[in-house]
Amino acid sequence: MINSKGDNMGTGTIYDYNFQDFAEDCFAFNEIADKDTVRTKQDLRNQLNLIKEELNETIASLEKDDYVDVADGFCDIMVTTLGLGQQLSNLKVDIYGAMQSTAINNHSKFVYYDDDADFTIKKSLEKYRSDDITILVEFNTDYNSFILKDINNKIRKPYGFISNNLDRFVPEIKLED
Repeated sequence: MINSKGDNMGTGTIYDYNFQDFAEDCFAFNEIADKDTVRTKQDLRNQLNLIKEELNETIASLEKDDYVDVADGFCDIMVTTLGLGQQLSNLKVDIYGAMQSTAINNHSKFVYYDDDADFTIKKSLEKYRSDDITILVEFNTDYNSFILKDINNKIRKPYGFISNNLDRFVPEIKLED
């Protein structure tokens, strides 16, 4: 954790600082600033607007080839996004369960090399061709898997993909505007 002087309060050097440390510092920041509690839908809108603002600033920095500001923007996007997660968590949303479920679901977008891989890739390509979407098929030897990407490098879902359902992680929430 970082103290108010910006000094590393952890057990090691600043290079031992990791994503979990960063998240904990963000959560502490939001608690201190009383930004971790959601009272109205507007509180969530405000947080989403902060994320959008940081993203737009980062895109502008990229267009100016200002990679220091791109790195700063990345950090600011993470701060504001973690703030949204903290707000949702305080609304009793199981954000860790939702994140794990999403990570597992994302990995199911890869077609692992087995007896069904040829069939799955063939059916996937037929579907995307009928939607007039160009798909590139790549093979990752480290993970023994095929990846379907469009021309913008977006990972595409293979035939038979089942979308993630986060219902079990989100309780009924009632907020006033």
